Amino acid sequence: MLRFRILTVAAVIAAATSLSSNAQNAKRIEALPDAYWDASVWISAADAPVVTEKNPFRAADGASWFVCTLPVEAKVTSAKWMTCALGVYDLYVNGRRIGEEFLKPGFTDPRKTRRSFTYDISELYNSKPGDKNVLAAEVTPGWWADRIVTQWGSQDSGFMGKKCAFRGVLELTFADGTKKIIGTWPTKWRAGIAGPVKHAGIYDGEEYDAREMPGYASILGAAEENLEFGGKILPSEGAEIYLRRDLALKPVKAYVWEEVTGAVQAEKKEDIIDLRYIDKDFMISCMSVPTHSKLEFRMVTFIMQWAKRNNIQYDFDEYGNIYLTKGEHAEGEYYPCVTSHMDTVQYKHD
Repeated sequence: MLRFRILTVAAVIAAATSLSSNAQNAKRIEALPDAYWDASVWISAADAPVVTEKNPFRAADGASWFVCTLPVEAKVTSAKWMTCALGVYDLYVNGRRIGEEFLKPGFTDPRKTRRSFTYDISELYNSKPGDKNVLAAEVTPGWWADRIVTQWGSQDSGFMGKKCAFRGVLELTFADGTKKIIGTWPTKWRAGIAGPVKHAGIYDGEEYDAREMPGYASILGAAEENLEFGGKILPSEGAEIYLRRDLALKPVKAYVWEEVTGAVQAEKKEDIIDLRYIDKDFMISCMSVPTHSKLEFRMVTFIMQWAKRNNIQYDFDEYGNIYLTKGEHAEGEYYPCVTSHMDTVQYKHD
């Protein structure tokens, strides 16, 4: 199954893919000592693409994944992970997404400041000697290597940021009270373009291929040190983005078009909505997002025209996420996690 997901934002700012209670196993905590950063460097994927044309419109394709496998040398009683990224990022511990925030590290001056996020991952971290743990991060160009932080005409080529990068420090406390600090280094981490996110940007939307395995389960190549950022890393101190399900827009009415074959029967006609036969007005009533530029209809129009031109069915959920699907419809709940609201939509295939 191939899905392209484009987000419209109303009450839902952004969210994660196949997310339930995974993030609840890692608690957000105060930042570790600032001196710990000295045990790490920024790392990028050696094979990450870089946009080189002047005044580019579209960010580089792909998501950069960073993976490190750590054997357990002695019984671990505490594991804390302080992290930051050049780009929008998500974190994984042994295949579980951690952190309830979205679109982190958030908008800052890309030349001066990046915000860090620290988590107690003790509950997810395998603690017995002989065990191993896999730490992973997915980073996409938002807030760093895309249009939102690059003034038009300000660069000779490409965006202000060139490659996505990740930096982190892990503090392990052992049963005897000793501590060990493990930072990101090119020789210790694997990196590469991988995973189901094929393209993402704050303004570009997100392209997602559900047939692909996450990056932590992929074969990755070499990491390299990234020297692009020379500013300060400061702890995030508020204004983080969270999913508000209680504010999500929902259809006022749900109904089935007459003479639709194969529709599921329910006790009441109003209980069913056949997503194959939704008209433009109904989609707009569910998903319209007023903007200062008064272009709230543009996204809906683009999606319907593109889907019809490519003979692809469209689908959407109660939160306003749109799915263009090929193949058998799969069960599950999905949210775009590395894109945000946009007034205009790029015609990807033009």
